[in-house]
Amino acid sequence: MLERALMILATGENLMLLLDREGGTPPIIFCQMTNDPRIENNLYPFVFLNTDGNLFIFANNRAILFDYVNGQVVRNYPTIPGGDPRSYPSSGSAVLLPLRDLQGGANVTAEVLVCGGAPKGSFTSANNGNFVGALNTCGRIRISDPNPQWVMETMPLARVMGDMVLLPNGNILIINGASSGTAGWDLGRNPVLTPLIYRPNNPTGLRFEAQNSSSIPRMYHSTDLVA
Repeated sequence: MLERALMILATGENLMLLLDREGGTPPIIFCQMTNDPRIENNLYPFVFLNTDGNLFIFANNRAILFDYVNGQVVRNYPTIPGGDPRSYPSSGSAVLLPLRDLQGGANVTAEVLVCGGAPKGSFTSANNGNFVGALNTCGRIRISDPNPQWVMETMPLARVMGDMVLLPNGNILIINGASSGTAGWDLGRNPVLTPLIYRPNNPTGLRFEAQNSSSIPRMYHSTDLVA
């Protein structure tokens, strides 16, 4: 990114301000497009730096590629199949998968994995005391491809408010969260105590493996890290 640049991703209907050393503040309207009235479902977007230097930004159920230098959207990605939200309060999680063949420069393939979340309307239902089951699907997309498409996979366990982290061996740990409800105060139910390992290089259908379960629920505002 630009030297001494700061990107602030706002919430609700105002997506972003780009604050660079010259004080520029170009806005874009992506968050207005992804805002569900009175619910939002686009807070805390997933943001990754693509291999071409632009930003992949995912909110709710769709994504863009954003040229932060010129303040322009350079690509709109397809809506994730099913159309269900993956952003707060229907909180899923996401990672940029490990990059391979780094000598390829801008031609290096970049893939993003988005997992979990909550079906449409879950936040309203939870506020009314009906805790809808979380999503058990993941979407994987090659964000650097000229014609990128989502490839969907099914997790062994549904999960909302989950966390994902890259492991040193290139696998992904999926941990924490709940199996029903949404994020937001006390709106989650039924903690998911079993972590998963996702092996991105395995064949489809052989990528998820359940690990030993914890006895401690970790839901709203949980996190994970590699020590």
